[in-house]
Amino acid sequence: MTFLDKWKNGKVFIIAGGILVIIAIAVIFPIEKSKAITIAEFNYTYLTLISGVVLSMYGFIGIRIFTALLFMILSAIISSIIWFILFSDSFVSLIVATWIGFPIGLLVGLIFVIVNALFLERGERKIWKVIKQILVYILILAIFTFLFYNSEFGDLLKYVQKHWL
Repeated sequence: MTFLDKWKNGKVFIIAGGILVIIAIAVIFPIEKSKAITIAEFNYTYLTLISGVVLSMYGFIGIRIFTALLFMILSAIISSIIWFILFSDSFVSLIVATWIGFPIGLLVGLIFVIVNALFLERGERKIWKVIKQILVYILILAIFTFLFYNSEFGDLLKYVQKHWL
């Protein structure tokens, strides 16, 4: 099945997911932002974003969505463990490293699932396909870990390590 066949079969779900994401960002988020005090009060934004992403994932990968969701959870756990091993010096930095590692893992898992469904061919020998998948996953995880470590999240981790140790 080529990319165009996948597009024809899941086009409605991909478009519906994209529309839900746009609605969440352009309509629901500004309304909730004007009323919210903390980030935990964006319930409808999170619900709409998750619904849009799940619909889009179903459009891209079809019935294998449950395997993809399980992989995303596993990716979040792996990323949290990696951030814990690399960046935690004390109990407080352990909490921050886990707090940063979990969303990175979800994001990396989502991007890997889409890349795997669209670009990694099925016709190859199994061993080469697995090696290629592992290398692509490690590359995506390294890029996102580097980007997040050099952003505000990394600054928070560095602040905690400097002032709370």
